[in-house]
Amino acid sequence: MSLSSQPLQGRWLRVVPLDASQVPGAVSNAIQIPGASGNEPPIAEMLADPSLGEAPFLVTFYATASRDPDGYIARFEWDFDGDGVYDLDTGGTPNAERLFDVPGIFHPTVRVTDNEGETNTATVAITAIDAGGAWHRTVVDPGPDAGESPSITSLYGKPIILYAGTPITSNKGAFAVSDDYRGLSWELMSDRDSPPGSTAFDGYRNVLLPFMGGLAAHTSGNDLDIGSWYWTESIDTLEERTWGVINIPSSSERFAQVAAGGTVWVASQRGFSGFQIDGIGGFQEGEGGNWSATFSFQVYLEPDPPSMPGDYPSLAIVNGLPAVSWYSPILGGVKYARALTEAGDEWSEPTVVSVGNGGFFTSLAEVGGNPAIAFYDWNLGDLLYVRALDPLGVSWGDPIVLDRKGDVGRNAQMHVIAGKPVIAYYDATRGDLKVVRSIDGNGSLWYPPMTVDSGGDVGSQFSFAVISNRPAVAYSDATNGFLKYAVLY
Repeated sequence: MSLSSQPLQGRWLRVVPLDASQVPGAVSNAIQIPGASGNEPPIAEMLADPSLGEAPFLVTFYATASRDPDGYIARFEWDFDGDGVYDLDTGGTPNAERLFDVPGIFHPTVRVTDNEGETNTATVAITAIDAGGAWHRTVVDPGPDAGESPSITSLYGKPIILYAGTPITSNKGAFAVSDDYRGLSWELMSDRDSPPGSTAFDGYRNVLLPFMGGLAAHTSGNDLDIGSWYWTESIDTLEERTWGVINIPSSSERFAQVAAGGTVWVASQRGFSGFQIDGIGGFQEGEGGNWSATFSFQVYLEPDPPSMPGDYPSLAIVNGLPAVSWYSPILGGVKYARALTEAGDEWSEPTVVSVGNGGFFTSLAEVGGNPAIAFYDWNLGDLLYVRALDPLGVSWGDPIVLDRKGDVGRNAQMHVIAGKPVIAYYDATRGDLKVVRSIDGNGSLWYPPMTVDSGGDVGSQFSFAVISNRPAVAYSDATNGFLKYAVLY
């Protein structure tokens, strides 16, 4: 063997001397060539779960992938705040936990030591976020059996809730109003008779919208009925005007509305007639304070076969024009279309947003100048979010999973608050009401979900709104029969 052909540093050798006749002499003791010790250093690897959260939150660290090429890891030491001082020695155990209770960005380090005393380190980044407040909950109506089909909005800076009267079969609606966004105290208005010729308030869903300085109330039943009240700045007065009723045959239990200027748009699954947009002209005040509304047009966007029209629609104003998202059963995914005119009587061809990700409970909003949709993946029980790559919604990015712990994401409702998307949704596995907020203005990075209320079945029926630039929810506590209100501040 040629000695020059092999690296000798750190190797052990024995020397055999040769005399002039090349006769070997006595073999020497083993000697080590100066240089490396011959022990390869260990390889350190580290993972953290979760690496992002609202303080305080518990993080579990895993160094189980660390290894030693020519031996074994004998010791794990942990520096949780990255200051060079090792706070915990777990011996041969490769896992550790740490509570991060103050906001900040930290760089925890693990130091591994092998059986020969060689060391190596690995580092991860932990981001602990300021929660920015807490959810404050109030019982609005203690019932019994209150809170079915709630809808919340804000008028003159005051939260106002429309919900089914008690009992819900009474064909009446009830109102509750608070004097400020915190909802510390509420005034319950007497149950109000439904509009003449309608089935208001005993339907599947109520919706309350600010409209032309007053309130437009919507309900589903055998007909879709549009009514209006005026709400004055004095919280002790709710002046009820005569209803303007529009009867649309074969109305669906699932529909969506948006109001802008003097028009209300309604999107609905129209029984066996497909999926359409209904444009409703602005309410006109007549003599004596009476109101009327004129049905103006219908636009069919999804004339699918009778058994599978479009479903779970959501309407929003996107870049100044009405737009709609919905679930297409034939596609097995989500579609999107936007009006071509301010009147909303002409629409673009529908765009395919997502295929194979379910698409129930779509919720549409303009996020960072582009349309974005939150929806429920009924295949996997996940909450998803997707945003268009352009303002017209022609091309779309890949959906992001925001929550997948159990059956989550039902009744998803999205608003943009302080320039960032926020989504409220129902956790059916735990019976909890949850909210998830985006860190940035496009929805590319999100905080961990927050639990608004838990304990029993809370939030299976809720309405999400922006009150004084804060996320607020009116919801039914089905376990206790309460109508509740929660706001983050």
